[in-house]
Amino acid sequence: MTDQQQMIAACLFSRHHDGFERQNQLEKILSFKNVYPWVLPYVIRLSGEYVKEILHVIYDNRRRLDTEELNRFLLDNPVFHQLIESRVISYWNAYYREEYPDRSTYIGTKIIQFYREAFYD
Repeated sequence: MTDQQQMIAACLFSRHHDGFERQNQLEKILSFKNVYPWVLPYVIRLSGEYVKEILHVIYDNRRRLDTEELNRFLLDNPVFHQLIESRVISYWNAYYREEYPDRSTYIGTKIIQFYREAFYD
């Protein structure tokens, strides 16, 4: 398969029911030399996950995302943007509140902050 075909397959499998598989596909997506703009919705969608390891992969690779494309996508999709932010807060409250009493230290919140910075630049 070409790089683009592999990227398409990785995006589709990033919605797999198994969190380990989602993480594996995300790592594949972010390992490609060229992260296509159409990949952003898949990465952003994974930002709303409860699996902390997935969130760490996104945060550790955030600089690989084109902030101009990210900003454009978030501007064009405010409802989706708000949904992801709501999920991050909800999962923090349900699963990680005791581990991270200060929500700003939670990895999901750090990702949302990165998106907001891209959004307001």
